[in-house]
Amino acid sequence: RHQPQLGCLQLLRDVDAAPTDIAQALLFMATAAAATGRSADAEDYAQQAVATLPKGSQVLHEALAELALRQVENGRREDVVRGTILEARQAHSSVRPRDTEPAALLWAEAELLELANRFDDALPKYREAIAKAIEQKGANSPEAIEKQLDLAYMLIVRNRSNEADAFGDSAIATLESSGGVRAIRAARAKAYLQATRLMMGAASYNETITNLDLISSRLKQIAIIVPNEVSAEIDFHKASAHATFGNYAQANLLIQSSAPVLRASMQSFSTLFPVAAVAGEVAMHLGEHDAADRYLRERMDLRIKHGSGNKPFAAFDWAFVAINLSMQGRHSDADSFLSKAPTFVDEAADTEASYATVIPKARALIRMNSGDPWGAREVIGSKLAPVTEVDFSKVALDLVGEIACATGDKELGLSYLLAAIERPWKPVSPAHPRFARIRSIAGLCALSLGRARLAKELAAAARHAFTVQPAVSPYFKEPLARLERLLQSK
Repeated sequence: RHQPQLGCLQLLRDVDAAPTDIAQALLFMATAAAATGRSADAEDYAQQAVATLPKGSQVLHEALAELALRQVENGRREDVVRGTILEARQAHSSVRPRDTEPAALLWAEAELLELANRFDDALPKYREAIAKAIEQKGANSPEAIEKQLDLAYMLIVRNRSNEADAFGDSAIATLESSGGVRAIRAARAKAYLQATRLMMGAASYNETITNLDLISSRLKQIAIIVPNEVSAEIDFHKASAHATFGNYAQANLLIQSSAPVLRASMQSFSTLFPVAAVAGEVAMHLGEHDAADRYLRERMDLRIKHGSGNKPFAAFDWAFVAINLSMQGRHSDADSFLSKAPTFVDEAADTEASYATVIPKARALIRMNSGDPWGAREVIGSKLAPVTEVDFSKVALDLVGEIACATGDKELGLSYLLAAIERPWKPVSPAHPRFARIRSIAGLCALSLGRARLAKELAAAARHAFTVQPAVSPYFKEPLARLERLLQSK
């Protein structure tokens, strides 16, 4: 697909075109490669553009700014990126006033801050970069539009959906008004942001699936032929939405059809990582634990190759691999795997973070799964606060509740478990296997307290979930089997 661009580039070289013209062609190719998920190619083209231009060139700073962006995207070391940014600033100051600094430079600096979990420090730079992109390139430019979409996503995943709307809506409206291939880009952006809102609890499941179906229908109206990778991308967002809600059987059908297409057509971290993450989550919940292990390790490896394997949020990559092992009964393997994990700490500037607790929570779950509730209690701490005093966003209510019930604090444990069921942080299906397991554990706890009626209600709800979605991991079903045996013996 990029052969015509390479042909044009070679033609420019054959006719001894000016270095500036060749560099501009390479920068265009870098932007196009990045937009189609070829991040390695994008960095290579930007590097070639820099090498093509002599010192003192009027556009050298633009080429260096583009290179810095691509280096961040590909996970290059921070000192390498900062070196490129410094070069770009020096090249810029020699030919242009400070207030004409390329938006890409500000954006690259903001991304470095974000990778350090300093989003509040990065946000003003992101906003300034967007303003500069609009001023320098125009509101209709790819630079301005893609930056607005990127910032909208970053805000949504930080539970700031209201702030995100201004950026996302503006970019999508501009794309839709242009028609043609840009209308297809608008549809892709809509789907991505909609699925992200559901993931963060800012949209309902029904609303999300309805909107994604409308986007698919709209695509067929505006394009004679919808590219396979675009259809696959929309289907992947539907799969992600089903997985977020807990409808893993439906998610799996769409993952099986969309993931191979996306893997073949998009080679960027921003595509490969979510595909591996969602495929791993789906396989784990459906009990396909060997496949889940491959996907979840791929997710972790992709993060490491991207240069962010030691960042606080990478703790989840280690936790998911270990939990998947424990779900199969491989508790010692899970514990051994976590012993190799880096030490993850929360950044001082990120006061809302709780990444430092991710690995300890996984260790506690593994001990609980292995039949060592007191060992699990040792990990989470012996003193537990009343559930009314707990920050639900930072405490694994179901885990703490299960451990408390198993170590004698049954009333307290049951209150945690019921809170986990009644107040999920995002919309979940009545057939979600994890919540069916929580209901079963709560039922066991309630029955041990003599609350047989509540235990029967919880057992019935769990049984309904497994009737609706039967092909899930035995790990989720085992507590219900125990509960039903006990209820039958009463």
